[in-house]
Amino acid sequence: MDRRAILKRASYSLAAAFATDALADSSSKINTPTSVELSGKTRVMEEKRSFFGTPIFNSIIVSSRDELLEAQEFIKNNIKKRTEIHLAKDFKPWMAANTDIDLAFVTLVGHADGTVIDASGIPDVEGNYFIRFYNSRTLDMGNLPNLGGVRMSGLLIQGPGRNSKVIGRLFHSPEGFLGNIMMGAVTLTEFGRGDVYQRNAYNICHFGAQIFRSGIHIDMPSGFSNYGENIAYFGGAIATSAGIGVRNSNPNGEFYLSGVSIDYVGRILEANAGSISIHGGHHEFNNKSNPLKMTPYFCGKDQSASIVIRDATIMGFSKGKLPVDAIVESVKGGGGVYFYSCRLLNLLTQQDTFKIGKGIFSAVDSRLLNGNGNFAVSLLLSQSENQLADGEFSSDQGGDWAISFDHSEKVGELAAITDAPTTKYKLLQEPKSNTLQFTKLADSGFPLSLTAMVPARRLQNYTYSFKIKGDGKCTGKIFVSAYFLSVSHFSENGNANLKRKLQHGPVREIEIGSLGSNWQRVFQSPLRLQAPEWATHYMLVVNAKAMSPGRFSLTDALITSM
Repeated sequence: MDRRAILKRASYSLAAAFATDALADSSSKINTPTSVELSGKTRVMEEKRSFFGTPIFNSIIVSSRDELLEAQEFIKNNIKKRTEIHLAKDFKPWMAANTDIDLAFVTLVGHADGTVIDASGIPDVEGNYFIRFYNSRTLDMGNLPNLGGVRMSGLLIQGPGRNSKVIGRLFHSPEGFLGNIMMGAVTLTEFGRGDVYQRNAYNICHFGAQIFRSGIHIDMPSGFSNYGENIAYFGGAIATSAGIGVRNSNPNGEFYLSGVSIDYVGRILEANAGSISIHGGHHEFNNKSNPLKMTPYFCGKDQSASIVIRDATIMGFSKGKLPVDAIVESVKGGGGVYFYSCRLLNLLTQQDTFKIGKGIFSAVDSRLLNGNGNFAVSLLLSQSENQLADGEFSSDQGGDWAISFDHSEKVGELAAITDAPTTKYKLLQEPKSNTLQFTKLADSGFPLSLTAMVPARRLQNYTYSFKIKGDGKCTGKIFVSAYFLSVSHFSENGNANLKRKLQHGPVREIEIGSLGSNWQRVFQSPLRLQAPEWATHYMLVVNAKAMSPGRFSLTDALITSM
């Protein structure tokens, strides 16, 4: 038999339940209701006993928001200590604009089968929320909040819509410190913002929270005081909307998520200020019903802003290109984005880049899931991570690029040209136009190459990119290739002695006559080939042996690794 049916047969009412608890306090004087008063009332009390049969406590069970608030007032005025309020399985629709719960006194517990609350009727007005948690400070211990324990669990709440202005749970307590609390398994769905943290909210831990179909699932805005320290989520899921998974705009705010799945949202993480740290979990995006709307990981320009992700799986839903230019955007001035030991798959972007922006980005020991021999991940980073000293050709000093004989036939000495440059080639760096101009004076067949080398880092995934245009006159072909090298030493004139060489990726063949006078981009396809342990350098080669006399120009050259 249902619990409420048992209580109804026992003729307990809300008032009687409250009165029974109050009479247990000798300092309270409450009149016991008559049998007439008891008739037809909602029954909400159930006696519980220990294994030995001794009474433990009387539960307060409510089935509507009005009963919940009435129970809260009774607890604060009569019981005067922390008490659980059990929310019935068949809870009535919730339509109030605002509801405030004092965690000094009230713990919310859902039904064993889960309490489902329809809060879709909350008016869609800025400032409205399902529940605001606060601390009245009545039971504080000195200046410290006395709020420990799991304070809410077992509820599923459906709001008025992901495009609404309504907040699900608002942690905001001007009345007193709202810290050192835990929240259990709670599901929020269809709110403008799911969990929001404002004044005096800190040291709040969630276990198994699920926040779905919201505009911003977890949010910490700027502009409040004493809030944001150590907001943690363990397990659970954030999923399915065009909105943002986690957003932090508080310079002092700290979000920590461990083992949390963030799937099919418009953006995974946004750190405008403050930090977002991820340990483990699964990030998947861009299915058919929930395409990406923005760069998945964004770090703003505030110096406190940062994103750190450790040992997480990051992947696109399908193998096609994502509808964004990059996976990471890091703005100059911010603290940056850091990936450690992450697993990556299906992250090809429109611009074939993994990161954009002039801010900091670092990826260490990342590994690729099975992409059938190919990374299926765009690896190119930005000029901020360029290992060339002057990839934008902004200086007239040069230094990255040199002319050499064709070296592709064998390992040995990589020699610079010894013939007079005026008879074979011209190489000019133009900082005003940010270009490197190479002019070949020798006939087709003369072994002439333009090369650039950077130090290699073990287990890093390398790639290159540059833009090239011709003079509209020369003919023939150029060949673009890359190599991992083991250099034993450099001679006084700069020649490198090669001990070992490994080709990195296919050789790109370009008809020089097809370039015309418009810039065309050349880049390395992503490969599953990390820098070997023996490699000391990574070398990019533009082989002009098969090119006729003429000129081509380079700009925006990159060699990056992750």
